[in-house]
Amino acid sequence: MTEDRQSLIIPLEENCTHRIRAWEQETYEPCNKYPETLRYETNAGEFVRSKSEVIIANLLHMKADQLLYKYERPLKLRYQGRKIIVYPDFTILNTQTGKFTYWEHAGLMSKPEYVSDFVWKNSLYYENHLLPGTDVLFTVHCHGRSIYIWLVYRKGHRYR
Repeated sequence: MTEDRQSLIIPLEENCTHRIRAWEQETYEPCNKYPETLRYETNAGEFVRSKSEVIIANLLHMKADQLLYKYERPLKLRYQGRKIIVYPDFTILNTQTGKFTYWEHAGLMSKPEYVSDFVWKNSLYYENHLLPGTDVLFTVHCHGRSIYIWLVYRKGHRYR
């Protein structure tokens, strides 16, 4: 390639490094809805809303050399022509590729209003070209059925 063309190329590694640096310096306000439910502590010393989220956070924390995560980090999406903010349970940054993945854990699927909100949020991701299984991971907890730790580990391992 000519020098002119080479100057237009930005190596992926440089982008990852820049993205990681920006991620580490970033401050944000987590979701302030229902602060009283932040009662379960993770190994990293943060508080989350459910025991299942503790499991997910601890598994992500164990992979901190490859995966960085933030709990309830705001995400701007488009809805009916305007920007809105949603709070994915976990926003994950892959340190090797610089790719973001969002992880939603639905823990109250026995409540119809919660299910409705969960379905709406799922469709909102899709409308913003964030695809399930690629850009967004979903896990579900139903009353009487606990989260399968091996499935969480496998999903976390698969999408790093």
